[in-house]
Amino acid sequence: MLDLDSRRAISGQVIKHIDNSLPDSASSLLNGYALALEGWRRGLDLSMKISYEMGLKSRNFRFTLSDRKGTSYDFNSAAPSVMSDEARRICRKKELTKKVFKEKGVPHAEGTHFSTDTSYDKIIEYANKLGYPIVIKPNDAYGGKGVITDIQNDQQLIESLKSTKHDMGRFSNIIVEKCYTGNDYRIYVIEDEVIASVQRVPANVTGDGKSTIIELINEKNKIRMNNKGPSNQKKIRIDGELKTTLLEKKLTLDTVLPEGKLVFLNKKCNVSSGGESIDVTDELNETYKQIAIDAVKAIDGLHLGAVDLLIDEQKGTAIVIEINTKPGLDIQMYPTFGKARDIPTKIIDYLFPDTINYNKVSSRKMFFDFDSVYEMTYQRSIFKTVELERIPSNIKLKKYVITMPIEKQDSFMGTIQRAAHRYKISGSLKRLSNRMILVMGGNSKNINLMLELINDNFAKYGGKCTLEEMVRTKPVRQGFDIIDMVNK
Repeated sequence: MLDLDSRRAISGQVIKHIDNSLPDSASSLLNGYALALEGWRRGLDLSMKISYEMGLKSRNFRFTLSDRKGTSYDFNSAAPSVMSDEARRICRKKELTKKVFKEKGVPHAEGTHFSTDTSYDKIIEYANKLGYPIVIKPNDAYGGKGVITDIQNDQQLIESLKSTKHDMGRFSNIIVEKCYTGNDYRIYVIEDEVIASVQRVPANVTGDGKSTIIELINEKNKIRMNNKGPSNQKKIRIDGELKTTLLEKKLTLDTVLPEGKLVFLNKKCNVSSGGESIDVTDELNETYKQIAIDAVKAIDGLHLGAVDLLIDEQKGTAIVIEINTKPGLDIQMYPTFGKARDIPTKIIDYLFPDTINYNKVSSRKMFFDFDSVYEMTYQRSIFKTVELERIPSNIKLKKYVITMPIEKQDSFMGTIQRAAHRYKISGSLKRLSNRMILVMGGNSKNINLMLELINDNFAKYGGKCTLEEMVRTKPVRQGFDIIDMVNK
């Protein structure tokens, strides 16, 4: 394994064919969007909807991908219906996961669950039997919500129980388990293969010899806002947990750290809470990869999922913390440091193997109109679901700069818009103060028909028009837009 400093020196990469096709409205729904986009680009039928789930208090992206042979899968964000309902239930209920792991011999954290109305005395009694330090967490939470680690004594346990019960809301049970030491890893598995692995490290700052910790946090938060990937853009929160962690290190927000001094600001490793993800797919020991594979195989009907491992490299041991059936894929698609891993492509390869050899060069020149789906199913609730038109084949990209008399432009824009619909051309025509920019994505035949139409109109306008071809490499959104920057 490479040391932490070496791995953090490798800047995070992106998956270009996803990143250059990601509208702002899809950024926070990246997991489902990237899967839907990959399937649609392969010529699969796609229907989808975005709704608000009261229980989760968040938007949820559901969609269906189908081929012409009758194979069809429903997706709840990154969770495909190839996973059985029972497998998902077991992963969601942590006490059931522990039971299966114990039966199948998968290393895991020893512990049990209690209802929220269990007396503190009974929980304390079990904690002492288990032995401190311990961890408490909601039985069916996700994303690190309600998790409190490294509880050292009865008093800390009581304070943690009060905090967790206050924050839990809809959660019914609490898991109390042994706290193990080690580094936190998220490993994505499909059947017998590890597709991606990252080490997750808590929010941290590195001293420069002159700035206080609060100043270092503020500066790092500015940098995070410009990062790629929604989780990487989440700020480091200055909360009670952070202040407690500093206090345990005999530090405060006003402490000036020596140059090069690395300080972890909390104990949780969630990237969405200000932590960092470091790709280690190629370096991770095969023994640990096999533990992750065994964990997925232990749950009948699961097939794939994200396994959280706590690995103690010095002791050569690892335990499974949990399996996520609907994980955030962005920490591996957009790692803070290291190589980006294209999990969506691997998932669609697995579900629709007949599509593996699709024409990537052509299909990755276009992405579907997510904004319209978002508006019709979520913002305005016009439709329950929207079925998308299939992606065209043999897509070519063209870009032109056009000049013509001002008095002809309105008529020309209307002509182009109608022709784009008729010829099934995607792209846009943008009017600026002194020129127009035409972007087209479609097959060669239809683009040539559009160019013939443009030249015919130029002839009618009396030769005061120009058409200059430029280079276009960025994908176009399906559909055609008229963008008038003069008469906004």
